[in-house]
Amino acid sequence: MAYWWDEAGPAEVGKWFSGRNVTPERTWEARSQITVADRGREPAWAVGAQIADRTAAAHRGIPVTLAAIKNVAERG
Repeated sequence: MAYWWDEAGPAEVGKWFSGRNVTPERTWEARSQITVADRGREPAWAVGAQIADRTAAAHRGIPVTLAAIKNVAERG
């Protein structure tokens, strides 16, 4: 994952940053906003609108993965 700040200044609650994730199947970017900034103890952020895309991909991919695991297990 790579990320960059969308605006200058210190990392603090309310600040926006963007990130890029890469898998063998696809590359995607998402904007996130810092929701907690307790340095060295607790970072937290909320991901922007692309969460729906990732959720849909998980709903498609998880059953396929489980079916493949079942197939391997049953072949023994």
